[in-house]
Amino acid sequence: GSEMCIRDRNKRLDQLTSFSIHKYQEVLEQTYQIVDNNQIIRIAKLLDSKKRVFIYGIGSSGLVAKEFASRLIRLGLDAEAINSESDITANSPRVQSESLVIGISISGSNPNVIAGLKRAHEKNATTVLMTSMQRAYHDDIIDEIVKVAHVKNVTVSHIISAEFPALVMTDIIYTHYLNYNLSLIHISEPTRLLSIS
Repeated sequence: GSEMCIRDRNKRLDQLTSFSIHKYQEVLEQTYQIVDNNQIIRIAKLLDSKKRVFIYGIGSSGLVAKEFASRLIRLGLDAEAINSESDITANSPRVQSESLVIGISISGSNPNVIAGLKRAHEKNATTVLMTSMQRAYHDDIIDEIVKVAHVKNVTVSHIISAEFPALVMTDIIYTHYLNYNLSLIHISEPTRLLSIS
């Protein structure tokens, strides 16, 4: 009896693990289907050409902003994550026409991130919005709208970390940036990116 209970328990645990991994695989597959490689290359070139990069995000999107900025800084870029309403507002005077401002809002409706992008657009900065929203409501103030995978099921959205789809997309942008600027890759590293023309 006890052995059967243990087997049943282990089977349920295995099903939970399998379910979680399957949902992450779905996000990865959806990302592969929606990613626009030409757009990602354009953003990689913007990262290379702009003097300063500001990344706006609040809540879970703020975690993505911090991680992305940290990786860009390690490559020598002048990048900064800004992840509170007051800081986004206060940052506006620092934005110049040579700035790249990336807003991360999974819902696409965070008013503070959108307002920050609008102010950046008014100062002739280049603006990018990463979002899972299906329609581009803000395309008049956004130069590039980067779609990220959308987790539809509410129950699943509690299982999948909210920031995961955006993290996947920032990894793709980061990879393309490294490929675009191969001088940043140390030849001695065992893992190298292929140069794709």
